[in-house]
Amino acid sequence: HQRQEGRRPGEGPEDLAEFCRNTNAQYPGAMHFTDNHLFEQNGDTVRHKCFLSMQVPSPEGTQTLLLTYEDELRRVDGEWRFASRLCQPLSA
Repeated sequence: HQRQEGRRPGEGPEDLAEFCRNTNAQYPGAMHFTDNHLFEQNGDTVRHKCFLSMQVPSPEGTQTLLLTYEDELRRVDGEWRFASRLCQPLSA
């Protein structure tokens, strides 16, 4: 995946772990909620999309971030693994 403005792609488990660490550091105390999960399977590959609402506490009050996840999962040796994740702001 190529990086595009407003998008943060991830490739493989190392990038996904880095994404989580960076998000936790950037938004301490945040609560993360996902919903409206859509799955489309094609053999050993699944595409997953969902909405993400993240509540971020701050001294000024709680900020709400609305985003989407677009994931690709692959079955490897009988187990499903994340292959990539695209997280982007929800367009109005």
